[in-house]
Amino acid sequence: MFLHKPKYSVKINLERDEVFFNGSAEESEPQKLQGVVEVSVPLDSKSTSLFPLHMSLTCNLKIKSKDLFSTNYSHILFKLNWSFKCSFKTHKTLKFPFVAKLPGDLPVSLDLDDLKINYQFRAYEECPLMQFTIITKDISVFRLSRIPRPEYIFTHANTPEALTKVKGRLAEDCAYSLSYPTTWYDMNKAMPIKLRLTLNQNQRVHSVIYSIRQAVSLGTLKQNDMDLKSEYQYQLSTQDAYIMATRTSTELLEHFNYPQNNSNQNDNLLSFKLVSSLQPYISSQKKFANLSSNNFEININHYLLAQITIIDSDVELISKVIRLPLTFLKRPKLDSNLGPPPKYEEFNLNMIR
Repeated sequence: MFLHKPKYSVKINLERDEVFFNGSAEESEPQKLQGVVEVSVPLDSKSTSLFPLHMSLTCNLKIKSKDLFSTNYSHILFKLNWSFKCSFKTHKTLKFPFVAKLPGDLPVSLDLDDLKINYQFRAYEECPLMQFTIITKDISVFRLSRIPRPEYIFTHANTPEALTKVKGRLAEDCAYSLSYPTTWYDMNKAMPIKLRLTLNQNQRVHSVIYSIRQAVSLGTLKQNDMDLKSEYQYQLSTQDAYIMATRTSTELLEHFNYPQNNSNQNDNLLSFKLVSSLQPYISSQKKFANLSSNNFEININHYLLAQITIIDSDVELISKVIRLPLTFLKRPKLDSNLGPPPKYEEFNLNMIR
């Protein structure tokens, strides 16, 4: 086997290793990522010859084969190339600045059970019949919810995790009010949920179950020659937030003779309040958990499912599943090396009519 070891070292220094796009593929503008390639040799090196150093940035799609005797599928979705002419005749360390221009419709970084999208810088040397990789460096690409102003990265970095209240009805004389964060920036942190039910005297809460569902839909990535499903469904977490303690019919009938311990009675109505904390994913589902995304290649949507079941004095169960949209994002860090945000031209249609 042909072995090649260069007599120089290479570093790829980037201003940041995370790239954030503002909105979906239709909304996002291109991003620029600046960096410096540093090539150096030992101080006692006598090398003075001129040689080329190559570097690439690729967005790679990898699909695991389901057939034991078949190879995994690999495809390059996007690629940039650079070449640098190196000579250590006057300096032992060379620095080559570069700019990577990333289109706004690139897919996000993704790692599912049989599908992976990753971004990688690679510095390499062209050798006879092969390429010798010297160093690689990975970056991550994320999408933030569209904010129509230049400071969108800084806005997301400081946006508080506020709760949104949703109201509705489960059955006759039974109303609900559920408060939850529509956007959550930390998938490793439990998110708060507040539920309030208003029931009449012949109704009680039987159970409240929360879960988080992730739906991954393939767009342009779904091709006839790929052995992929069009949609992947994952239940990232589930929680029995409240379960009625009584079980037998006799106990249930007796249960209606007094208000529930966590309910307040007022003018023939019962007010049931429940405060919970729900983990975005459980440990066994961590490998499937991804941030929300919306672009041509792939859509990743998240939902909070609340299954609320009430029981009446006739021992009849009435259940309803409430599906609420939920967005998981990566919170950008305010860093001096983050660079200026992109500029946008936002138009008010009423002003130009």
